[in-house]
Amino acid sequence: MRNYNLFFSFLCILVFLVPFYRVQLQYDFRLYVGVLYLLYIISTKKLFIKVGPIINLKYHFSFYFWVTMTVFFSVNIYYSLQYLYNYYYLGVLFLLIIYYVNSYEKFMVLSKIIIASYVLQMFIVLMQYLKFESFYLNDVENLGLNTGMTQNSSGGIRYWGSFGEALVLSTYLTSIGIGVSVYMISVFKKNIVTYILILTIIFTIYLTGSRAGLSIYIIMICVYLFLSKVSSLFMIIGLILFVLIGSQFSILSFIGASENLSRFAQLQGNDARYVLWTKGFNIIYNNPIFGSSIGCLNYSLKEHNLLPGFVSTINASGHVENSFLTILFSVGIAGFLFFLGLVFYPLTLIRRYHLMTLSDMSLYKAITKAYTYSYISLLLCMFTEPSVGVHMRSSMVFIIMNALVCCLAKIYVIDNDMLNSKSSIKSLIVSS
Repeated sequence: MRNYNLFFSFLCILVFLVPFYRVQLQYDFRLYVGVLYLLYIISTKKLFIKVGPIINLKYHFSFYFWVTMTVFFSVNIYYSLQYLYNYYYLGVLFLLIIYYVNSYEKFMVLSKIIIASYVLQMFIVLMQYLKFESFYLNDVENLGLNTGMTQNSSGGIRYWGSFGEALVLSTYLTSIGIGVSVYMISVFKKNIVTYILILTIIFTIYLTGSRAGLSIYIIMICVYLFLSKVSSLFMIIGLILFVLIGSQFSILSFIGASENLSRFAQLQGNDARYVLWTKGFNIIYNNPIFGSSIGCLNYSLKEHNLLPGFVSTINASGHVENSFLTILFSVGIAGFLFFLGLVFYPLTLIRRYHLMTLSDMSLYKAITKAYTYSYISLLLCMFTEPSVGVHMRSSMVFIIMNALVCCLAKIYVIDNDMLNSKSSIKSLIVSS
């Protein structure tokens, strides 16, 4: 048991460090996943990771099989293999989480680890905004270089935490932030700390300059308040006032709102996203079976004269500003359908075991709501950001969230079966 807890602690450390991947600590997540997998093999003397009968892996196996097949049709097999290795490690991480998070107590411990890492990211962003140079993670002279870009095309309006790119950070802040907010409203709806935390999350998302992140967060919070019939007019009014005041805001120039919010006006017909989303389907027309092959989308974009001007190297994996379309164009129609099965499987488990309709007194009710809204917010972010499937940090967040929702359903079924068994035994004893 002691070794088992040690391995779970190692998993917690890995999850905590996800936002720091390739930034300040410069660690390779594959090394940590590989070490944890090796420890699993040594402790269990088994090569395959056991997930139990409740979790069905058919979509996962199908997707990984199809991704592997695309490599054989790659125009750059070396680069495709690099991405394939990353995907395999993500799959192993998913299985390890399913295996080690096998109780409600461990589920909550890992959830607290995620929240602790999240709060640290918000703190770093706020410190950067306040111009504390010790929190400029890569270059104290040029905050923009924290993104790895030599020039910030949007002006001096974006701030970064430990993610390498502002929009990757916004996806993280939005998706995890929704879960944290929903849980706080469910459990501490009348606590002033809840209101302060929500406004702080909104502000940190705003500082990334993400139009989609800010919109998705506010919409999802309002949807939750409406569906849950939470009588918190103060919260709703506060959110509306924040948006309305912010939209008028040359007078409060100390947070640069006029520059950030003006980005919404840039959504036009010749927007890069619009061009990539529409004309990118030419890739599927030419090769509907395997697409461009994993990790080589830039080659196909260049072939169709769609390669964005900011791309500095053709050997970058490539994306079309949308995670779902990036996967579709990279692995073809069949691979995309398998990916959708993988994406929606956790939500299928929640519906199958009625986790959203549990009694408010249930331990699982608040945490199920939090993870469901968080996961759906991540999926919405994937419509406007290429993070998942391209950037490994956001891909790890996706895998962790996907696995934990599956774990929640698995743990609920196990606990419920144990409770029913105890009730049956008690009834037999009483009747005898």
